[in-house]
Amino acid sequence: TRSAAVSGVRNLVGTADSFSLTNTGNAVATVSDLRASGNVTVVDGTDLTLSGNINGSNLFFEVAKSGGVLTFGSFSTSSFSSEIPIVSAISASVTASSGGRVSLVADNISVAVSSSTITAPSGTVELAPVSAIDTSLLGSAASGKLVVGQTLLSLIRNGISTLVVGGF
Repeated sequence: TRSAAVSGVRNLVGTADSFSLTNTGNAVATVSDLRASGNVTVVDGTDLTLSGNINGSNLFFEVAKSGGVLTFGSFSTSSFSSEIPIVSAISASVTASSGGRVSLVADNISVAVSSSTITAPSGTVELAPVSAIDTSLLGSAASGKLVVGQTLLSLIRNGISTLVVGGF
């Protein structure tokens, strides 16, 4: 648990009983391979990317800025040689415990790697904007609203009990 803002952290990774970063001044670029036996709460004042395996009892990710983006998956670039870059997709596997909750709060939620997954067996998945903007379920993209489209919905694995879309 940390109440002071965390900044300059490029990649939040680790294993602990729980993670609690609730300061809206946090500036974490990526959360990846984060494992907790308890809850994970990450509130960030900048755009945030989720990648790798992220597990906990309940998972809460918030991009606490108007127009902010929460992205599923990332890309890694390495070099085969000085002239041939190799780009690898890194999916996000976000998994809550049975009966747990995955809460994703951002004005924009994007999918960079379509093999990413959201899993909450017998639990709840929440998708909501952080700002007081409209939410569109399966609607067309438009400025100033959170659009929950087919690509994002396809990440949610079978077996959840409840899907909540809209107000936070």
